[in-house]
Amino acid sequence: MVVVLLRDDRWTQCDLNEALLAAVVIKRTDLAELLLEKGAQAEVVDFEEICETVDPEFMEKMLRGGADPMKENGFARGLDYLSARPLLRFYRSLREEFPSLHLQASLALAEAASKKRVRWTALLAWAGADPHLKVPDDLSVDWDFSEEDSFRTAARDACWSGKAEVVKVLQLKKDPDRLRELLEWAAVNPSVGVFKELLSKLGGEDLNTGTPASCRALEKLVECGPFGYECVAEDEGKIGCMRWLIESGARWSPEWERIGDIRRYLLRHSYSSVGATIRVLYENPNALDRGVLVELCRTPAIRRAIEASDPRLLRRISSL
Repeated sequence: MVVVLLRDDRWTQCDLNEALLAAVVIKRTDLAELLLEKGAQAEVVDFEEICETVDPEFMEKMLRGGADPMKENGFARGLDYLSARPLLRFYRSLREEFPSLHLQASLALAEAASKKRVRWTALLAWAGADPHLKVPDDLSVDWDFSEEDSFRTAARDACWSGKAEVVKVLQLKKDPDRLRELLEWAAVNPSVGVFKELLSKLGGEDLNTGTPASCRALEKLVECGPFGYECVAEDEGKIGCMRWLIESGARWSPEWERIGDIRRYLLRHSYSSVGATIRVLYENPNALDRGVLVELCRTPAIRRAIEASDPRLLRRISSL
């Protein structure tokens, strides 16, 4: 019936396009192909709708016909919503020819990692999505961002998730610079499992940078997160991560000029959190300069916090 109707010459471009949209929505790819042959324009169809056909051959025809996988992040939304293996086959077969598919798959990877979807994260990583590619903060955000704008990567989102399995399935390479950065991001939501996974790929000799040598991730944990924001995890996770870092060879040697800021950040938290943090530093003298610890604990405010949670610790620090 559709073949007969398409023989009529009174079809307008708008009619053809609307019919194509309807055919894709009801997943009748055979009808959609007839309309494409008649002159319907593939670019009018949202790529997420095309993905919902779960038909790689039809998806390729639409892609080659002008459908844009980048428009409103249609392919990434399709990957995220459907989590279907045929979409991965479509991506793997065409990613070299159509680089936009790789961008979209990497965005979907970040979305899967942030949602702690271990299996789908693993499959996207296996398919070739890049865990280190900078992608928009959200599926609804476009790609017009600069280094100064807000962006994310799948690796960062995995570390933020606090779920070690998500980090593990990304199969991160042994790249010291990237792993150190990821440890800092992991300090936002400290998870011993995530830290163990990252530290399994990062040797103790690579943990510390600068002069004097210091571990930025350990500094972030002492401050209860980057930029002084309040830590979102339980103290137990934070203290456990601090211990793992120190046992792996991390040192705490912040710049002297920053000690006042670190002290203020610490005092935003409960007395018990302050005491537990200071105790870890005190119990690991090889990981720091005792003079820095004495300076950190110098003011009456922080001494009151330590005394309220651990009077014995305060006496020991006072004797240094």
